[in-house]
Amino acid sequence: MAYVGRVIVTTIHQPSSRMFPMFDKLILLSEGHPLYFGLAKDALDYFASQHFIPLLPMNPADFLIDLATGLTFDMTVPPELKQKTFMSSSSPVTKANTLQESETVATSLQEANVATYPSIDSSPDSSNEENQRQLVLKLLRSKYRNELEPRVKEKLQTGDVIAPELKTAISVKKWWTSSWFEQFFILSRRNCKERRKDYLNVLRFAQGVSVALLLGMLWWRPNLDTEQDIRDQVGLLFYMCIFWCTFSMWSTMMVFPLEKNYLAKERAADMYRLSAYFVSSTICDLLAELVHPTMFVPLVYFMAGLKSDFSTFIFTLLSVYLIAITAQAFGEFFGALTLNIKRVGIISAMIMLIFLLAGGYYVKNIPVFMNWIRYLSIVYYGFRLLERVQYSPDQTYNCKALEGCLRFEDSPIFKDMSLEGGFRDALALMVMIVVYKVLAYVCLRRV
Repeated sequence: MAYVGRVIVTTIHQPSSRMFPMFDKLILLSEGHPLYFGLAKDALDYFASQHFIPLLPMNPADFLIDLATGLTFDMTVPPELKQKTFMSSSSPVTKANTLQESETVATSLQEANVATYPSIDSSPDSSNEENQRQLVLKLLRSKYRNELEPRVKEKLQTGDVIAPELKTAISVKKWWTSSWFEQFFILSRRNCKERRKDYLNVLRFAQGVSVALLLGMLWWRPNLDTEQDIRDQVGLLFYMCIFWCTFSMWSTMMVFPLEKNYLAKERAADMYRLSAYFVSSTICDLLAELVHPTMFVPLVYFMAGLKSDFSTFIFTLLSVYLIAITAQAFGEFFGALTLNIKRVGIISAMIMLIFLLAGGYYVKNIPVFMNWIRYLSIVYYGFRLLERVQYSPDQTYNCKALEGCLRFEDSPIFKDMSLEGGFRDALALMVMIVVYKVLAYVCLRRV
């Protein structure tokens, strides 16, 4: 982020010796007062020019924290600070002796070409410790105000403080430091980790399995001997369709409204491409949505005695997958459109009710001026797809009656549709998926 023109401000207490060189600039504060501001690599040189030099090898951060708290153990200090400290804490005789000793030590250091000064006593008594600390802080604040602060102000006012590469990044406004696939994989791990507790929790599994068992027991292996038997089984297919429409829609409809706040913050900081976030979110939701139908369909299919043909079972499972994915796309679209939990619940419930009524089970003869609604309904295409997968035109029933066997296609239940052409319904659902996904992405661009 720093390479794309973003200013990264980090408050850190004690960085490691490996982390410290990573900081470009450093401001050292002590009780709200600045002691240093400038390049982090120049901090030690600045304090060395003030005669604050560590006597032992240590982490630069530890050294700076000691200075910020006024502790000068294991480091040299300026001679004026040493004299002030001892002059304020010793008797007159001790002061005279100390001054004489200091002069002798200074003379010997000069003869040895050693440019260091004695540190303050590393074990001061409790009465002098606070005084020594305040003297150190007072000196450091004074040095900053008198020496460093004027140079900093002059540089900020007249100098070019923006690096050329940052100017370029700011001018183009976007300079991604990671590829689309890197962003996608990172966001996928985050989204799947955050949502797996919601999608793969015990209650959702219990809901799917319990509904499947209940449907299997209510429609337990009926014989398709009469038209009423067929109507009952068609009712099962219709319920399967509306169950997976609502189940998948409600599980994804709240995603974008709940993630709106941090998505807006991360988008404002240009942390990643919106397309990478959207695709990763869709795939994480998709994987979760496919788990539950895989457990649901086999239980219902064999308990309810649906067509005992393996290919028909596979196509039924795929049809339920397609219905669930379409409902997921629908939920994402309305979630991105409203970005409000209350409004998305009210609007989606109303629209889902319309789709349910126009699905072709409750009302078959819809007036012409309302007929267009069914072509927008997920339930309409999903229900017809399940019927066409389950039944074939040459399938017969009512063979025990006197009039002989009747073809399914001639039944009044299927009078308004042909039992052939399931591919058109599947294609219509696929088109809905693409349209809803594109609309959801466009709506998210407002965030």
